[in-house]
Amino acid sequence: MKIHILTIFLCIIPFLAMGQPFKLTDSDPKSDEFKKRFFASYGVHSEIEPTLNQKDRPFYQKVFPFLESDPKKAISIIEEEMRPDKNAAFDFLIGNLYYALEDYVLAEKNLKIALRKFPDFRRAWRTLALCLVQQERFKESIESWLKVIGLGGGDAQSYGLLAYAHLIEEKYHSALKAYGMARMFKPDSLDYKRGEAQCLLMMERYPDAISLYDELIEENPSIRDFWLFQVNAYIAIENHASAISNLEVIRSMQLVDWSHLNLLGNLYLISENYNLALQTYQESLFFAKKEDFNKLLEPMRNFVNASCFQEAYLYFIELRKLTKQPIPIRDQVELDILLARIQLQSEQYGDAVLTLKNVIEKDPLNGVALILLGEHAMKTENFARANIYFERASTMDDFKVDAWIQLGRLNVQQSNFKRALDYLNKANRLKPTQQLEDYIGKIKSILSRM
Repeated sequence: MKIHILTIFLCIIPFLAMGQPFKLTDSDPKSDEFKKRFFASYGVHSEIEPTLNQKDRPFYQKVFPFLESDPKKAISIIEEEMRPDKNAAFDFLIGNLYYALEDYVLAEKNLKIALRKFPDFRRAWRTLALCLVQQERFKESIESWLKVIGLGGGDAQSYGLLAYAHLIEEKYHSALKAYGMARMFKPDSLDYKRGEAQCLLMMERYPDAISLYDELIEENPSIRDFWLFQVNAYIAIENHASAISNLEVIRSMQLVDWSHLNLLGNLYLISENYNLALQTYQESLFFAKKEDFNKLLEPMRNFVNASCFQEAYLYFIELRKLTKQPIPIRDQVELDILLARIQLQSEQYGDAVLTLKNVIEKDPLNGVALILLGEHAMKTENFARANIYFERASTMDDFKVDAWIQLGRLNVQQSNFKRALDYLNKANRLKPTQQLEDYIGKIKSILSRM
């Protein structure tokens, strides 16, 4: 029995397309390498833009000793003598100093003053971009990074953080191009590789993504996310065996949670390895939050939908052992319906009827329970009771088509063919199917011979 892919096979890491996709490591503006480079941007060996004239140099020499050793003192000296017509280089210095002190608001203010005075001040654009990144204003940072690059400052940092901003804004094509440029300068950067791989995944270039994740996993086997992102790619191309292999690896490393084991169970179920699916689902219970009972029902629901009733019941037994506390009414109703389906399939008809009647007591308009009770009554030839259950179900919009079809079958069973056609035609008008058309055609053929 081949099982269709279940709707649960969405991305297992939903933050892929929202918020910060991953924490920066080797391209983090707070890293030692970046800080060292930043302080060099106004040190003695830097080319100052705009050019300091003869009148400005004594003032710069006065400030210079404090730039790294005492940024607050340097700011105080500059601000004491700052005038609106002062060289933009000093507004840039104040902005840089405030950035070093992590006061990004004042840094941004002074850098923008410098840029109004000198619009092509490349290093001011760079520090402004870094200010915006530090405040997680990634969308705004894009314009600044593009300005840096346009002014000839295209390097690993500029392209890498531009790519990261595009990735967060879900502009995956632009991010991928920027990551490609960043990797020309730093081909082994972890951040740039993982960013590029994530873009490929989100652009549905699954074979390319898988190949790059192979490289990342080989270099960083203990980073769980790389295994999981690759699982998404494998699932997308229906390579379930490889997805299972990845999940089993992180399971062996004891890096799994409920969602990973639930997904692994789903994959075993799709692969028709029902015993391993059951074992994995049962293990997942120990990682689950018991208050979210509806999630815990998912494996039982999957087994019932796959007609694996024995496995569904064995999972149910373990589920009830771990959930002694009261269950929300809505979840209890669904649990009872699933249990009733198992009982009906196991020919425990009396227990099934009691379970379904218990559902009706909690939820009098539960269409699933009413139809199941009607089907059982029809099977035992209690036609009057079956008719009552189906008629009640037909009053609900979500169940009227199924109820009319069952009323049609009920009347066929009683040889009331004309009445059966009335119900079946109503169902077919509302939700036509070829199967229903064929059934109606057979009944018409019977009537024509009578």
